[in-house]
Amino acid sequence: MLKNGLLNSYLSLRNSIPCEVLIVGGGITALLLAYQLSKEGYETAMIDRLDVCLGNTSATTAMLQYEIDEPLCSVIEKVGEAADVDSCKEGVLAIETVENIYFPMQDT
Repeated sequence: MLKNGLLNSYLSLRNSIPCEVLIVGGGITALLLAYQLSKEGYETAMIDRLDVCLGNTSATTAMLQYEIDEPLCSVIEKVGEAADVDSCKEGVLAIETVENIYFPMQDT
């Protein structure tokens, strides 16, 4: 924000908006949720008291990772190997999904 300022600003909501799903918050998690729900055909609206991605999202390092802060052998002891492997695979899939949203594969 200090370097680039506000890239976009949006008007305050003044009217009712018909929707099936209302997401309160405009951070990266809300944006990804809104993207997925819209893609699945739900009429989706998102509101935030600040500008989009101006809260906690703007203060993060913007780092996506599929690892956790605990060694995998410790996680396996707690949840079992199958659940741990599934969790790791889902983390990789989540990162690939975000990558494909922002950098869709081009037909060559």
